Amino acid sequence: MDCDRGPSACRLTFADSLVLLQGRGHLPTLHTEYERDEKIGGMTDPELSDLRARAVNGDRDAVDQLIELAGERGDMEELRRLADAGSSDAMDELVQLAGERGDTTELRRLADAGHRDAADVLAEFADEVDDVRE
Repeated sequence: MDCDRGPSACRLTFADSLVLLQGRGHLPTLHTEYERDEKIGGMTDPELSDLRARAVNGDRDAVDQLIELAGERGDMEELRRLADAGSSDAMDELVQLAGERGDTTELRRLADAGHRDAADVLAEFADEVDDVRE
């Protein structure tokens, strides 16, 4: 930013404006909240995109990290995508999350696709319903 040549030459970017205002005490928390909104599970969107690309290319550590992040966020869509790509760990996490949420529709979908653990969780739910009726 070159303000020596007059006001027309002095242009601030949005980020520069935030830093300037925060430095003067006008925005004590806005900048940190702005940064936090761009992060998902401690990662920025570009970092998450990079992690997904690495997972698609067979990086097992990237797959494991995506599963962990998706589980923490309760992101069933991400877990489905990973499970559909062949990750048994993502499938297990998906069954666990669906069971915790009582999502019998998802559990039925998984059981119908042949996932034995999903069928077992559904059977447990059915037993609990029968116990309540008695």
